Amino acid sequence: MRTIIFTMLVCLLNAGLTSAQVLQKGQAVFSFNWQNRVAEVIDVRNNSLACTGTNWAAPACSNTAAITQPSNWSLSRMGAIFGIAIDDKGDVFFASSPILGPAMVSDTGIIFRADGANLNTVSDFILNTNTYGPVIKTNTIPNNKNGFGNIAYDRWYQQLFATNLLDGKIYRISGAGSASGTVESVFTPPFNTFNGDINSPVKPGERCWGIGVNLDNDGVVRVYFAREMPYPSLGEVWSVALDGAGEFIASSAILEFQGPNATKITDLAFAPGDRMLIAEREGPHSSEVWQYHGTHLAWAPENQHVTVGSGSGRNCAGGVDYGYRQSPNDIMSLGDCSRLIWASSNAIRLDVLAVYGICAVPSDPYTGTYLQNAIMVDMDGDTINQSKGVMGDVEIFRDDCGRSDICDFLDVSAEKTDDPNAGDCCWKFSLTNEYRDDYFTGIQFCGLDGVQLSYSGVIPTWDVVQHAPTSVIVQPHSGSIPVDHFPDLLQLCLSGYSSSPQRVVVKWLGPDLHQSVVCMDTLEFDCGGNANPRCVRAVEDSLVCKNGQYTYTFKIKNNAPFNVQSFVITPLDPNIQVTPGLVNLTPPGIAPNTTSGYFSVTLTGSGLIPGQPFCFYLTAHDQPVLNGNFPHACCTDSVLVDCLPIPKCDPCDGVAISAAPVGSPDPAGGCCRSLSITNNYLPGYFTGVQVNGLGGVQISYVSGWAIQPPVTPSSVTFIPPGGTLGTATYNGFADICL
Repeated sequence: MRTIIFTMLVCLLNAGLTSAQVLQKGQAVFSFNWQNRVAEVIDVRNNSLACTGTNWAAPACSNTAAITQPSNWSLSRMGAIFGIAIDDKGDVFFASSPILGPAMVSDTGIIFRADGANLNTVSDFILNTNTYGPVIKTNTIPNNKNGFGNIAYDRWYQQLFATNLLDGKIYRISGAGSASGTVESVFTPPFNTFNGDINSPVKPGERCWGIGVNLDNDGVVRVYFAREMPYPSLGEVWSVALDGAGEFIASSAILEFQGPNATKITDLAFAPGDRMLIAEREGPHSSEVWQYHGTHLAWAPENQHVTVGSGSGRNCAGGVDYGYRQSPNDIMSLGDCSRLIWASSNAIRLDVLAVYGICAVPSDPYTGTYLQNAIMVDMDGDTINQSKGVMGDVEIFRDDCGRSDICDFLDVSAEKTDDPNAGDCCWKFSLTNEYRDDYFTGIQFCGLDGVQLSYSGVIPTWDVVQHAPTSVIVQPHSGSIPVDHFPDLLQLCLSGYSSSPQRVVVKWLGPDLHQSVVCMDTLEFDCGGNANPRCVRAVEDSLVCKNGQYTYTFKIKNNAPFNVQSFVITPLDPNIQVTPGLVNLTPPGIAPNTTSGYFSVTLTGSGLIPGQPFCFYLTAHDQPVLNGNFPHACCTDSVLVDCLPIPKCDPCDGVAISAAPVGSPDPAGGCCRSLSITNNYLPGYFTGVQVNGLGGVQISYVSGWAIQPPVTPSSVTFIPPGGTLGTATYNGFADICL
């Protein structure tokens, strides 16, 4: 019975397409340039019965991917085209393009609309104008036969976007349900410098090609567009957000990522929410399709390109889209709308067969070879002769299909733990990642409203890679968080709060390029009233000036529950520097509830103003902080900060100069001196030594270090080798005669 129903379904659908030429959900529209034909409809819906590794047609296959050619989809009607967009009703939009015939780009209509109710009804949706000027609220775009990079439909605001190859700008067009469109606004990318000369189109670096629209994980609709870069630079994918009315938010434009292989990315496609395809169009057998997963500022590519075509699998012709994958157990349904990747291709198969057209492979990892999985449709059914170089874009008429929210695959929880040595408000955090193995790169815990975080008990396969008073970042050794459950990942102790509840935000960090926060969750805790951190304090301390240099001397009292083997001094004033700021100790370090011996550090910087306080906080670790070595326990106290008054300190107190007779012979008859200087102040602070004669005394003879102009009879300036004084004694750096 199911076979009979299936046969009737195929007959009815094919008959409907032939008589009324109505586009059906799941069918493909494919552009090319071949014998006055520029596009066709390919019925790829019933793909559960499609054969693989050969052209999908009888007699090799049990059924055929029927191809329909509306008569007005012709070179004589539309000129050379490439880009395709399909709206929610099945209206098809074609954009003029030089890719498949630079001399054949139309100079009248430049974006065309095929009516979804009758695909043979083609209208000039947008007209060309060869005058560069205002076009808002018109149906014209200045183009001068340069064509468009591509075109995309926005299902959230029912509008279209097109990348103009003349001026490098993106045009927002309304009227998708009408025969004629209206330009609503124009977006100028931040890298665009077009000067308005219609005879001087933009070059690589300013040209935009592929374009697509996505509802990202943060609930914002964005237009993604591909920037062509000069060789050998890689193409770039940018985005610009839309506001609640579907208008560009120009200030939001930002680089999302660089393409992996080519300078020119001609097509973008999105699966619900968290997957993106990019298609390249470069030289023969060097154009790839890549699948990314993620969201805004957090896109990550698969480990390798999608195999498209014979040989290296780099045979994309520049078009790509997601499509339905029908289940053989449910042939009455189209199936999942994003489980196939369709791409236009030269050399889909090139050996005993020459298949040129479109092909599909599973969007999820698959077993077996490319030929065992690839569905192939030759553009004209001729698998003997090659139709090389004429393939264009491909678009599947599909539903929104819902949206995949990355954050739905994540979970975080906390359980109170009794650790009185560490603190009164300690919790063990557990995480679950059910999204992907290769996506998230770390977890950040952030205390809100002054809540400070000390950590301990990190599981052996993870490290704490960053710690501040209110923030802890952890990362697995592998660099990315695998799909797994991580019970008791680490213990965090909360302190520094004065009210309840206490709140900690858990942030999941995306791929390395931006390491953006992809998902976050806020946990609330009730630990009662005030709680001071149990960390370390500086005791028996003093801040003095000696030889014009500030020295801070102190001991460390360890109130933490672990042996302190390193600590960091962080001044509250960023204009004060501490040297060394990190102190690593010899194991076993400072035991809990004990006090160390004395440490001394040097203070420098413009923030050292006499009479003002020097305030700082301490961070303590259970291990030395060395390259590749991360502590397992750490605490910080920025509530109970230490402050000392800054004493007066004159750098000149650290400098001494002397003069001695030069001996014989004396050019001035006994009035020549050899000068020496000792600098106990900081190296690099003093840049020279000036000698001035007082009361009419003139300097008649000099030798030694380089002399800096100007020189007067009573004044000369000496410059040390290297330009500054080190902390050293310089004997006989200059001879002078008076």
